[in-house]
Amino acid sequence: MAKARWRVRMVMGAVGATAVFLASGPTAFAGSACEGPVCLTVDNSGRYVARATATPAKGGDFFGYFELHGPPGLQGRSAARHWRAGQKYGMALGRVVPDHTKICVDSWKTSEINKDVKPEHYGKACVEVRGQ
Repeated sequence: MAKARWRVRMVMGAVGATAVFLASGPTAFAGSACEGPVCLTVDNSGRYVARATATPAKGGDFFGYFELHGPPGLQGRSAARHWRAGQKYGMALGRVVPDHTKICVDSWKTSEINKDVKPEHYGKACVEVRGQ
């Protein structure tokens, strides 16, 4: 009896996870911008923003951190580390934002040896989210 209940729970869990995966589906649009050494991609469908992802541009490797900012709820800072092209720092938002909302990322170079050195602004990229 306990095994039967366990199997039913497992099957229902798998069905629920599949339904959530299928309901989320792919995003309809990804706005992106590269400004100098930093790139930003915003996955959205109209004014619904699923996530924002920052990455160094090709040849824009650096030691430092990213700061993502935009509407309330999208404020974040990555760990300080070596960032290389293709490595991503992202945040999920998962909600509708006002029309013409700007989402931006700033990259900051820091010293990996001397933590007392003031960070140096390395680049900024922004994407404006527009309704359909």
